[in-house]
Amino acid sequence: MNKLTISLTIFAMALGGCGDDDRDGDDTITLMDSGPATDMGTGTDLGTGTDMGGPTGACANDVMALPADFFPRCSAETFECAGMAADGTALLACLDADTTPVYMGMAGADCGACYNNQLVFCADSMGCHPEWAAFNCCVEDNGCTDQSCVETNCGAEQGSFSSCLNGLPMGACNDLITACFEMPSP
Repeated sequence: MNKLTISLTIFAMALGGCGDDDRDGDDTITLMDSGPATDMGTGTDLGTGTDMGGPTGACANDVMALPADFFPRCSAETFECAGMAADGTALLACLDADTTPVYMGMAGADCGACYNNQLVFCADSMGCHPEWAAFNCCVEDNGCTDQSCVETNCGAEQGSFSSCLNGLPMGACNDLITACFEMPSP
């Protein structure tokens, strides 16, 4: 089943990790197209036999960790560029410009997909799963392929996920995100 993979990045948090860092700027999430859809979920059976009231289906599955041979998927130059990015737009430009070859084990698994998966995996595993599932399923249910569609149809779900992500402890996602990058030589 083909499914829209929504890729996320945080404005004004260029590799700063998760959480509110009190810098000026917009601490919201935005869509980034990382290419063809890839279902990275496994699902979670809570064993209750009770409908928990949340979304169901593949869009509500837990976000999967990337395989060890996936890393690094971004160059040291991209790491340096991302570290100097003043906002989400600049960060996206850095990730999009990366020339590291796409991971052959997954369609469209490039630098941006690595960054996004690691960020969403971190949030999902640190308590933001209900918000992620609601957002991801809303986007899929509405067939969104651009930010305009998301804002029109899933703005509340996007805001809830962003709030949860921004509420994580400062730096909680750093190790997962930096795993995507080759580290610059000292």
